[in-house]
Amino acid sequence: MAYEEEDEINGIQGFSPWRPLLSPGVSTQHSKYTIIAPKDYEVRFRPFNCPFQPVITSAGDKKIYTWEASNLRALSTEFAGPTWREIAPVVMFAPSDFEVQGYKGNMSTWENYGKFINQLRAGRDALPENIKKKVHELTDNLKDPRQKVYALYDFLQKNTHYISIQLGIGGWQPFPAEYVATKLYGDCKALSNYMVALLKEAGITGKYVEIWSGKDAPDLVASAPIPRPLSKISR
Repeated sequence: MAYEEEDEINGIQGFSPWRPLLSPGVSTQHSKYTIIAPKDYEVRFRPFNCPFQPVITSAGDKKIYTWEASNLRALSTEFAGPTWREIAPVVMFAPSDFEVQGYKGNMSTWENYGKFINQLRAGRDALPENIKKKVHELTDNLKDPRQKVYALYDFLQKNTHYISIQLGIGGWQPFPAEYVATKLYGDCKALSNYMVALLKEAGITGKYVEIWSGKDAPDLVASAPIPRPLSKISR
């Protein structure tokens, strides 16, 4: 079976990984992955569970990265053994400088990626006056910061609900806190941003953090700043 897919995207934040073995019990006769980039552009990559390195060539003002593998035997998982993620070969990719719908960033370090995420949140923590008053009503008489956090989280839980809305840059950028306070809903990042804003009003520092959620969450590779797919990221 052979197929081709071509997508045109306005800006890019990441590249799909190369997985020459798709699933347990299935071998691969031949797999090829190619990235064509400007000569002066850095494409970052990191192989996991495999030694595969690219053949790099040039054509005009382009640099061509090609990964190929042939005759890969099938692998299997077993009860209480390593997961598929831990044994299957994969090469992960990430850009260096990038731009998404007018927002520019750099992903060469986790710190730089964090700056990009903070850029998307800038100015989105303002709360309406009625919510500010509610925050102080709930917390001003509490002495223990933990009690304040519990009170505000309880307020969040009882007065908002989760709805996943992700269009364009909305896959990374949260709705403003005022929007959530008015509409009483938001996705994971919008509700997280709202909670951080509530904490800020109460004088407590909250951290807006991306995490890989679920029981199969892989360990963070500190040396490889390659963010994971959005479908698996929570805030």
